[in-house]
Amino acid sequence: MAESRALQLPASPYLSIASGTDIMLSLALGPLAGDAAVRRAAWDAVIRSRAVVQETVLERHQGWLDGSDAALAALAARFDSSSRRLAQLVVRGPSPDRPQEFTGELARARAQREVVEAELATASHRP
Repeated sequence: MAESRALQLPASPYLSIASGTDIMLSLALGPLAGDAAVRRAAWDAVIRSRAVVQETVLERHQGWLDGSDAALAALAARFDSSSRRLAQLVVRGPSPDRPQEFTGELARARAQREVVEAELATASHRP
């Protein structure tokens, strides 16, 4: 599964980390806004939840960067190349001569990046 998609999934089928922190922030900024300890705890939960996500991403990327696995390094290079291609298209924008082709070209570049990202995620998965 692509990293971008995996990070959107809830940690639990009943309550995701994101919705839990959303509820906590809603309370801290709403009915419990006068309680500094509640506000502090809510923001601490938000920061900690983001740290968990970032640590997971870092672990995966370190596996790509250490160079000990040639197949993983090749996938990482393909991911980098497809990411650069997508970024170039976004920055460049549509060609004045063929603006109707841009949407399709952009969709193909996004799809290609997602395919390579999913392959890389599967290959770099560490149980």
